[in-house]
Amino acid sequence: MVAGLLGGLIGVMCMDISNFILWRNKTTEGLYGHIAGSMIMKPSKLNKTSNFLLGQVFHMTVGSCLGVGMSQILKRFDKDNYIIKGGLFSVVVWAVFFIISDKK
Repeated sequence: MVAGLLGGLIGVMCMDISNFILWRNKTTEGLYGHIAGSMIMKPSKLNKTSNFLLGQVFHMTVGSCLGVGMSQILKRFDKDNYIIKGGLFSVVVWAVFFIISDKK
């Protein structure tokens, strides 16, 4: 479980670093903290630093929890085809999150 939490957190930090580099080069419109924050609050309130940080914490928490879920899937169903299993798992989870956030 700890390995899953740390693996998810490391994955989220790598995502955030690459997203920040793309944002600085103006190839993406927003940071993951804005996107995650827009799922739990109104987008008009995201321009405040404290609300962005809340979205960033939410993003890191979700990523760490997904790391635990992915490690349990790999432990139960073996580590063969881990890229396909991870891709399918992430698509299903984000589809659920977007369906939930769309209902508010």
